[in-house]
Amino acid sequence: MAAPLQATLKEITGSVLVNQGEQFIELAPGTQLKPGDRVMSMEDSKALVRYFDDCEVEVKEGDVYTIDERLPCPCLNFKDEEDPVATLVESTGDLALRQYDESYAGIAAGQMLHVGDRVRIADEAKGMFEYRDGCREEVAESNDFEIPDQSPCLCAALIFDKVAPIQGSLVTEPGILIPTIIAACLAIDHDDDTFNCKDGQASP
Repeated sequence: MAAPLQATLKEITGSVLVNQGEQFIELAPGTQLKPGDRVMSMEDSKALVRYFDDCEVEVKEGDVYTIDERLPCPCLNFKDEEDPVATLVESTGDLALRQYDESYAGIAAGQMLHVGDRVRIADEAKGMFEYRDGCREEVAESNDFEIPDQSPCLCAALIFDKVAPIQGSLVTEPGILIPTIIAACLAIDHDDDTFNCKDGQASP
């Protein structure tokens, strides 16, 4: 089962707000983001959302980017790949690895894995595997789990909305909602190409 993706608010320029459930607030770079969180860049502002090396999304002025359950970058195909494609990043209980038709040997978090490697996961044990494209997969109580030749995550999703330009300067403090955003936050009505205010986008 693929684990929920996480991203990081890597860089901020200007006024950038994040909604993690109830309202848009200012958060510091380094904040962890989960699916459903929204990042909004105000006038003359931008943000960089990082998933992993070579997979970053720039949220430009006037954009609202929603963290999706899919990676915003192409999933990697590991077919014919000779280098390690995954890492056991977390483990609970007894896990054993079989490589190159050798016998099984115990492994722990940090073990790098190749396509075709087989991992035996004991009863009441589990392991979290992270692939090179950032996808994470949790496997529990598997007699013979084989490292696949393609990422198990859904990929290549980009979800943007638009916000209306904000006139004038805004003075903000961390953790404080800017009321102006409520009136400024707009979403495209794809039926008639007009703009309508989406209440849930920036409601307090």
